[in-house]
Amino acid sequence: MNQASEVFKLYANCLPVKGARRSTICDLQKQRMRLIPNDLFYILTDCAGLATTEIKRRFNGKCDEVIDDYFAMLTQEAYGFWCDEPELFPELDVSWERPEKITNAIIDIDSSSKHD
Repeated sequence: MNQASEVFKLYANCLPVKGARRSTICDLQKQRMRLIPNDLFYILTDCAGLATTEIKRRFNGKCDEVIDDYFAMLTQEAYGFWCDEPELFPELDVSWERPEKITNAIIDIDSSSKHD
């Protein structure tokens, strides 16, 4: 495989979640999570679908070794894979629809409340 021209794809069950100072990848199938730098979150989300050469170009070639290390770690720890047709691997649909109009509420009760 020519990783320079292929696209890295997270497995559908591995969801990147942005944090304030660092982020995580949540593996829903294996019930594990991995702390990652926010820069890697950016690469996995904003640069998703781009070849490694294009990602490195976006960082002006200053982080080539770090980017290679990120992808090596993700591959070694089975969070994703390399492919040349990423459209064949759709994202997990995480939308949720509820039939209720109200999903939760807080009722404040104390000694002066007049709720029945």
